[in-house]
Amino acid sequence: MNFRKEFDLSSLKLVKEPEQRDFLGRVCAYAFLLFLVIPLIIGIVLPYLRTYGANPSEHLFLRLIVLLATGGASVLIVLLPAVLLLKFRRIRAAYAFLLFPLAVSVETAQLIFFKEFGTEIDERILGLFDGSFSALWSFARSNYHIDWAIGAAIVLSVILGLWINRKEVRFLKTHPLTALGSGLVILLAGTITLALKPNISVANHYSPVKLSEAPLFQVALFTGSVLTDQNVPGVEELLERSGPVEEETPYAEIERRLGESPDRFVRQTTSRPRWLKKQPSHVFCFLLESFGYDLVDDPSLEVMAPRLNRFHWEGISIPYLASSSGATIDAVHSAMAGVTGQTAYPVPQTLSQFELDTLPRLMEEAGYHPLFYAASHRQFGGKGDACEAYGFDHFLGCPDVATDIPSNEWGVCDGDFFSWTKKELAQLETPHFVTFLNVSNHSPYEAPTGDLWPESEIPEAIVDRFVGADREEKLNYAKHIRYADDTMGSMAEWLRSQYPDALFVFFGDHNSSKLRVKTEPRVPFILWNDRVVDTGVDCSHWYGAQMDIPATLANLVLPDGTPFRTLGRPVWDLSESRLTIGAGFALTLHEHRSETSDTVWPILMRGTPEANSPTSRKLLKASAIEALSWAYLNRKYLGGPSALAATE
Repeated sequence: MNFRKEFDLSSLKLVKEPEQRDFLGRVCAYAFLLFLVIPLIIGIVLPYLRTYGANPSEHLFLRLIVLLATGGASVLIVLLPAVLLLKFRRIRAAYAFLLFPLAVSVETAQLIFFKEFGTEIDERILGLFDGSFSALWSFARSNYHIDWAIGAAIVLSVILGLWINRKEVRFLKTHPLTALGSGLVILLAGTITLALKPNISVANHYSPVKLSEAPLFQVALFTGSVLTDQNVPGVEELLERSGPVEEETPYAEIERRLGESPDRFVRQTTSRPRWLKKQPSHVFCFLLESFGYDLVDDPSLEVMAPRLNRFHWEGISIPYLASSSGATIDAVHSAMAGVTGQTAYPVPQTLSQFELDTLPRLMEEAGYHPLFYAASHRQFGGKGDACEAYGFDHFLGCPDVATDIPSNEWGVCDGDFFSWTKKELAQLETPHFVTFLNVSNHSPYEAPTGDLWPESEIPEAIVDRFVGADREEKLNYAKHIRYADDTMGSMAEWLRSQYPDALFVFFGDHNSSKLRVKTEPRVPFILWNDRVVDTGVDCSHWYGAQMDIPATLANLVLPDGTPFRTLGRPVWDLSESRLTIGAGFALTLHEHRSETSDTVWPILMRGTPEANSPTSRKLLKASAIEALSWAYLNRKYLGGPSALAATE
């Protein structure tokens, strides 16, 4: 069968010459095979090339739908230039040659943009790198064996190219209009399927917000909103998913679930604990990138973070502080605004109906000047805008301010970052509340670890704990944890030598999943400096989530009886009615003490365990707190009375 004869393009008026028909026929066949076959192969095989543990069979069908839809879009992108170049022979030849690297580029973009091949479209990846190919490449290499993937794509594209360019090519006989129409049908069917059955889990109702940031899914979302008569899910859907809705307005439903009005629920009054020895001269808060609780709880991992373990044993260390999610920006929202973790990137604004006090504003009320220093760029993940909206006087991104310090896409290494901040903080004459955010314990793991921890001294037990990488990668990962710990510890000790009556606060943003077999939601939360706090206090039953940090610190710096408003509670609040929220689960005192599998419950579910059961009532209350947090960050009016009206 002669491919060029069977794939007949003579009926197209635009294609007049045999040479043009031959060129367009080859491009059509190559594009369809390359961008519809290769994505399917990559969608099945590539999850096995993850650099750390994953379930390659998870959401396989949805991955294939996503890749088919994007492959169809790629076909159209390839064909349009081919048609426009029909009259330009030399340019045609160059374009045909460039299809090979174009194929690799498209598949690489699909790999990076669709982090889990459609199971969790991650707008953070699309937004954080600001179009930098080198940044995308570094990210991809840190998460996948992308060299193997691209190598396989090149080999396969070459094989397909040679096959298509043979004189006699076995190919399905079809009319060109039928072929093009079939491609459009595949693209449309994939898009509609994606819109009707979006690749999101029930436990994450914010995924459509994330999907809206991915350009290839704009059409799918629009189609979904038209076919389902539904916009991006918000408070209403959150409440519906977590239990039966009985009231007409979200505000009334939240009030029913809380058992009181939201305004009264957020009201609190400070009560200074007896173990607080004195008013801190300054408060230095270290937000630790990818530091999980296992670094101070697992004996086999403690050697990676000796400085943090020292603070853990010398200070007040909370045994259970739940992370908001697996992203740093969510920890910023929770820890600075006292709300549950949100996976969208809203511009934080308070609502008059339940005005909340953020941590920077509470510290400022107590007389501390709030500053935020980050080793990352100001616009990295929207952290700069968020922190200033929450009340920090300045958010100083080190690579933006100290342009003479070398940086990569994530920012400057921790050593250079803390050396820079030392110059900024050498002489503080008035009380300050300073938050630091480091980045070295994050991919692409390029910090100058040097001889800080020689490989010969790294225990084999450390290497054996990690999976999905070769020995060199595991050792490099362990070195970066030690490097981040050492630079952070050196900075804290230097600050204590300068300001001996300062309070030091350490907490992790989330537990890194890099090379880990299993991750848990707990992160460290430590109060350190025995000149300020009595470290002999029994904190074995204390618990909370990052949303409880503002309330905790407010009780340590504000005078007794000071009113404030937040959704969280201090971590030493052991009342039975207290409920806190981590990354999609609720936690209470009784379940925490039992330390069973019932410690946490998914907040989002279709239906409830039992009508009017204690678990059901707690889930409803947790969903109400989630709804208040979502409305707070997204400026959603809930239809209730304003705070002013409520207080009157």
